[in-house]
Amino acid sequence: GSTFASRTSRRDRDSMDLFVARQPIFDARRELAGYELLWRHSEDAGGAQQGDPNRMSSDVIVQNFLEAGVQRLTGGLRGYINFTREMLLTRTYELFDPKAVVIELVEDIPGDAEIVAACRKLTASGYT
Repeated sequence: GSTFASRTSRRDRDSMDLFVARQPIFDARRELAGYELLWRHSEDAGGAQQGDPNRMSSDVIVQNFLEAGVQRLTGGLRGYINFTREMLLTRTYELFDPKAVVIELVEDIPGDAEIVAACRKLTASGYT
């Protein structure tokens, strides 16, 4: 699938624009199952700019999902969101309906006992 930038703007005293890319995700039947939502630094960015992964994931969640709404960004399909260690341990996922999102762990999270316990809480609460 291709990635494209979907502009979601937030105007505040700093006049800050935030951007999110949606990467289509297909199921085993090759049907559209949802979109991975990714932070982008500009409308024409082809990929993420190096930066703090907590901030990048937080921008996607707070500025886009909560302000713009999951339904608007995903067309009613599930949104796949990258979570950092900190976000998982602080249970940021509880801001969302478990039927609306899939929690993805960023690849550099070590699988230690604290993370395993947090993942068990996550799935016990109905999240994927």
